[in-house]
Amino acid sequence: MTIVNPQPHELEDTIDVKALVQTLIKHWYWIVLCVAVSIAVALLYLRVSKPIYAVDGLIQVENTKNASAALLGDLSSVMDVKSPA
Repeated sequence: MTIVNPQPHELEDTIDVKALVQTLIKHWYWIVLCVAVSIAVALLYLRVSKPIYAVDGLIQVENTKNASAALLGDLSSVMDVKSPA
């Protein structure tokens, strides 16, 4: 007759949060270093890489009396406002 001893990982299926936090606190400098290096690499990439999307715009404004009157006339028809004239 053989007796099977349970393995250590079968005895405990929970996560020891206290030990995990202590490990993170113990090695805090590695976390800070990794974050700093990641931010530096990201900023370097943004500085060096060529922008993919570039937009240029041009607006042409004409200064005529008829254009503004036509615009206001169209606006009044949308809003059901009758002009006094």
